[in-house]
Amino acid sequence: MIAVDGSEHSEKAYQIAAKILKADDEILFISVTPIVKENVDLSTSSKAKARGTAKELLDHWQKRASDDGVRKQNVHLYFC
Repeated sequence: MIAVDGSEHSEKAYQIAAKILKADDEILFISVTPIVKENVDLSTSSKAKARGTAKELLDHWQKRASDDGVRKQNVHLYFC
């Protein structure tokens, strides 16, 4: 399981995981996107933008894993 957020830490975590994965292992990418704060009403377009940005991030990591030969991948996007 790798939490991805675009940081150097998530890059390093992926590099380490990629080195130790075996052929039938599955990699799980998770991104948590804070889009709603207490007592704040975000517009629909702001929410859509946050979802789009998070999806692009997860798509990037999923493609990268595919390119690196990782056959089993799973992605999850959480909003908090």
